[in-house]
Amino acid sequence: MPPAIPPGPFPDICAHMAYMPRSLPNFPGDLQHDLRDFLQDHRNDTIALWSGLAAQTYINAAILLGIPDDPVADCLMADDRLNPAYLSVAHDMMAAYFRRHVMPAVLDGPDTFILRGKRGAVKWSYQGLLMAFQNWLMAETADLAVTRPRVVRLICLIIVQQNSSAGRNAQIDLFEALRENYPVPQFEQAV
Repeated sequence: MPPAIPPGPFPDICAHMAYMPRSLPNFPGDLQHDLRDFLQDHRNDTIALWSGLAAQTYINAAILLGIPDDPVADCLMADDRLNPAYLSVAHDMMAAYFRRHVMPAVLDGPDTFILRGKRGAVKWSYQGLLMAFQNWLMAETADLAVTRPRVVRLICLIIVQQNSSAGRNAQIDLFEALRENYPVPQFEQAV
């Protein structure tokens, strides 16, 4: 008789499943447990790309506008290192939005991905979907720099003030801004 398999992190939810997810669903019907876990496994890499693009966009804007003494841009140029934990909730919100709204609309068959009207081949694999998510996130960030620059500034404030109350306030403000612009259905609260 084989040894008993120890219960996963969510034994009540997933006891009947062959795959034991390591993360909780983010919205009703969030059944892509394996993809959700894969995106979370690569969260730090995605956050590095995302925060790097936001920082470079902010620095370029300060240079373009001729603002020589912008303290945020100065701090970003001096040190743009980030503990990824400070953007993990924002990453997970964007990943949930991608899985819920973007991915079903852009996958057009077993090996085609359409992003912003451009068709391209993508491997129908976890790595291919990670690449699609990262490309979408970078495109959204570039759009936000124009349409909602406050979001890019909040990411940069988190980078430069990550170990302070101002950084935590920026995290809260970023959460609210992303929730407003990238909503996903919420679970109903038990009364």
